[in-house]
Amino acid sequence: MATGQNVLHHDVLLSNYVQHWEPPKDSWWVSDELFPEVTVDKASNDYKRINQSTFQQTANTVVGARSDVATVQAFYDPDGHYQTRPHALDGVIDHLERDEADDVALYEQLQTDLPMEILKNTLELEAFTNLFNTANLGTSYETVPADQMFDAVGLNSNPLLYIRKKCERILDAIGHKANKLVLDWLAWRALIFNPASQAIAPVHTVPAGLQHLTIQMVEEKLQDVLEPGSIKLTRFRRETKRGAQSPANSAKRSVVGPNMILARVEPPSRSSMSALQKFCFVGGRDPKSGGSLVGESANPVAPIGVYTFPMPKMGQRGSTVARVITNVSYDVVKTDSLFVAFGVVDKTNTALYGQTLQ
Repeated sequence: MATGQNVLHHDVLLSNYVQHWEPPKDSWWVSDELFPEVTVDKASNDYKRINQSTFQQTANTVVGARSDVATVQAFYDPDGHYQTRPHALDGVIDHLERDEADDVALYEQLQTDLPMEILKNTLELEAFTNLFNTANLGTSYETVPADQMFDAVGLNSNPLLYIRKKCERILDAIGHKANKLVLDWLAWRALIFNPASQAIAPVHTVPAGLQHLTIQMVEEKLQDVLEPGSIKLTRFRRETKRGAQSPANSAKRSVVGPNMILARVEPPSRSSMSALQKFCFVGGRDPKSGGSLVGESANPVAPIGVYTFPMPKMGQRGSTVARVITNVSYDVVKTDSLFVAFGVVDKTNTALYGQTLQ
């Protein structure tokens, strides 16, 4: 609903809270690990992209007979462009419940948790929707052939060899190893029970197939082409329908689905080889004071905040609406540092995956 600027209040305490808010579930959201945050002061803009050949070139650095010196050259890819999108979600602070709470500040924070979780769910979906858009990937993707799927049975199905080849592709292109490998945990199950994968287990069992592979064992097998600690398994599930879902009619979906993401991700810098970035617009102004959206003194400009306004007709004693706002864009910025494999498992195999990966 629209609100007049005269009733909007920038709540610094709740803004500080959401700026430091952490996800309540381990391995639930992974987009923050894949998309390093870049704060920007414009909602949309172009940005320069240095070609990796700039950092791999050689030059004639010997000073010439006439004291002539070679000049370093920088090579650029076509400019990238980001367009942040405004997001907002309201939570309700019921005045009766607040008055009866033992800790008012804690109650208000708890009422902010729900919009934060729903907002994070939504942003997770947006991040992977953009990542899986083939128009953003150049040539850095493929649909895995049926006989090479992780859950296929046959000589051509070797998940570790498949992953290794894609790691080598990135290493050859940018000179750095990939440091993120993202799979849904159901796809990971297919990988660790694949006969070719189980061949690397140090202990073999009778009957075969009972040996256990760990993330660390797989990373050690790929350590010359994949950074340690790279494998991230997501358990995130989203509802496909609004409203409460019963077990009989729930329609939960994996945001990563039957796909695999392999990437080099780095903090923002001039020489960054990061495949992905999250642009956060921080140019918003408090409509009442005219000041920047502020948090703590150590973080004077923040990419997320909370505004409050009164809602006297809601609840017995009225309510206050806490609106969480942010402006973000999830972008693929360097396709050479990325590879997306679509369909590493057979999503139509309902006996193995139900409807979750579809």
